[in-house]
Amino acid sequence: MENGLAHEDSVFINFRRYARDPKEHGYRWVDIRRLRFSAESVDDRELLAALVGHEQFRDDYAGGGVLPDGPRHGPYWLRVITPDLYESISQEKAVQILREWVDPLWDVPTA
Repeated sequence: MENGLAHEDSVFINFRRYARDPKEHGYRWVDIRRLRFSAESVDDRELLAALVGHEQFRDDYAGGGVLPDGPRHGPYWLRVITPDLYESISQEKAVQILREWVDPLWDVPTA
């Protein structure tokens, strides 16, 4: 278990097939990476720090996959991502944000 977290599996959902027009591309995806953490990891801040420090967080999504020594997460430089940048939100707010991102006119895939 690296950094208190262990990568269990990943699921990639591509919204390419869910564009409103068959000639369009959704240019949206969800990359789910399930990580297991030990019961001792109860502090949110420590857990976020472990997540940001984990190699699975080092994917710049530019086609190369996870780079164990990579400097970015997506377009963001890891050196500036800290637990303090995150804020706690309710499950309802998280669902609202995701639905607005997907667009309420689309049929949202379930898997």
